[in-house]
Amino acid sequence: MGACVTVIIKNDLQDRKDGYKMAEYGQWFCAKYNRHFHSTVSYNCHTSIDDDGFEVTINIPEGLVRLHPGFWEVFIPYHYVQLFLHDGNWFWIRDKVFNLVLALGVKEAWYCDEYAMDQLDEDNNFEDFIQMMIGWVGEPQEYSIKQVLANEERTGSYINDLEYGPFYHDSFDEYFDTYQTLSNQIFDAKGVVLLGLSRFGQNYLLVEDRCGVNLIHRDTLELLFNTPKEEIVWYSGMQYFIRCNEKYARFEGDGKQISPYEEEYVF
Repeated sequence: MGACVTVIIKNDLQDRKDGYKMAEYGQWFCAKYNRHFHSTVSYNCHTSIDDDGFEVTINIPEGLVRLHPGFWEVFIPYHYVQLFLHDGNWFWIRDKVFNLVLALGVKEAWYCDEYAMDQLDEDNNFEDFIQMMIGWVGEPQEYSIKQVLANEERTGSYINDLEYGPFYHDSFDEYFDTYQTLSNQIFDAKGVVLLGLSRFGQNYLLVEDRCGVNLIHRDTLELLFNTPKEEIVWYSGMQYFIRCNEKYARFEGDGKQISPYEEEYVF
């Protein structure tokens, strides 16, 4: 079984000995995430079973978040190679990471596989992580869509023979440009605010629509729903959940409801 994707995002936490400070960071992450996506995630802060430090974990639709001194670790339960798989211009895992970067108000992230984190102690900070990775696999490569496409053209396949490295830095330069251009187009057309570049259904993007959220077609700029929703959460493939009065129902990519509204859903 292949290793899964781990995303690293910097923070300025100094250590994990102060439970109140750890809880503040957990609250900050959830507040930023929930405000951006109109979501309802919460954090869990508890004493580590291994020492006298504290642990903060947060379940989000993208994966499991853990707080470390100096960085957030985001475990995404998909194979590392899927960082480079795409459907045309949709790089679906990277798209989701970019959404998270937008929500947190940062500009960059790092990628490695899940086993890299096994080399760290709980108290290691961001600089320790970088130096460990450099000593283990070398300097990070810069994630580049152009390089991914060039590899595909050379090998004739992006599945069986894909060439990729074990450690990447991502500044999302072309994503920020695309996001700004699309944001302006969408706001001018519909007066709604683009919340990210991750795809819902065939070709829809999440937008803030008045006091809720909606989906807008990337090409036609038509809104999928006549009225905004409380929350829309990607589920799997082309399906997603919609929250209404604190209950969730599952929908197909074209907006067709396929399950009744129930109390909760499972990421």
